[in-house]
Amino acid sequence: VSTQSTGYQNKYENDRQDEIIPNSNSFYTNGQQFLYPRSNFFSGHFTPKMFSNQILSYPFVFENQKWPLLLNTNSNINSNLTPFDISLNSQLEEFYKLIAPTSDEIELLNYVIKKVSLYISNAIPNAYVTVVGSTITDLRLPTSDIDIVVNNGGPSALPILHSKLQNSEDKIYKSIVIITNAKVPVIKLTEKISDYSFDISFDVENSKRNSDYVQAITSKFRHLKSVILFIKQLLFEKDLAQTFTGGLGSYAIVLLVIFTFNRTQNNNSSQLLMEILSYFGDFKYQQLCITIEPPAVIPKPTPMMFDNLSIRDPQDPENIVG
Repeated sequence: VSTQSTGYQNKYENDRQDEIIPNSNSFYTNGQQFLYPRSNFFSGHFTPKMFSNQILSYPFVFENQKWPLLLNTNSNINSNLTPFDISLNSQLEEFYKLIAPTSDEIELLNYVIKKVSLYISNAIPNAYVTVVGSTITDLRLPTSDIDIVVNNGGPSALPILHSKLQNSEDKIYKSIVIITNAKVPVIKLTEKISDYSFDISFDVENSKRNSDYVQAITSKFRHLKSVILFIKQLLFEKDLAQTFTGGLGSYAIVLLVIFTFNRTQNNNSSQLLMEILSYFGDFKYQQLCITIEPPAVIPKPTPMMFDNLSIRDPQDPENIVG
């Protein structure tokens, strides 16, 4: 993600209205107009109406706007696909296009990341900031947090930054929370102008490596992206997207999809999604753990006997994701 700011910086410095998005206050999709910010638009209002008589019989619903069923009738489509597969493929593709960031959103995102990064660099001498996660892997929902890692800050970096943020006269945040009981302690910060949320962690060595791994695979097998984003949105709506409250994090979702793809080698988005729902709907979570490369199911070691999904991290076999 580029951190070069454009016209946003002057606009924001002169106009600090939290609810205003520069240059445009609405966006259009399929002829429908919606007001910014899109993060509000996607906060729990996407509802897939599943499934009847082997065909998607209801359209998606967005804020009470019914979206028509898009049935791809291209004769070049694989003849092995059922009408259900074809229609669900179309819906997944439309969903992927719908949530793709606009040029205005990308510009705003770049500006806000630069703003927060510069603040951290000034607050913690010798530290530098790396953007990781869905923001750089092209797997970001409009509601997704921006994940950044503060490197070279030392063991006192978290309390130092938290103190400076709280005591600053010119506060850059609307809200701030420290999560210390998570596996990786984080500062969760909501930037006050854009309303974007940041997860700030410290000296997490594998974050950049994991992001590079995900980016390499999803760039080669692009059909995985729509499936990953659909599952992320579904879990977000069900309040199951935060690991510290018992949900499934973004990296675990990606690994779950990669595991299923490696196991089935299915290049069809709809069939891959249905295989995930079917396979993990009847999975012995207490007894079993999954590995990615090669795709396999193995018994959980005795100390790991709990009822959540456990995935052996392909980038660090000693790390269990879930």
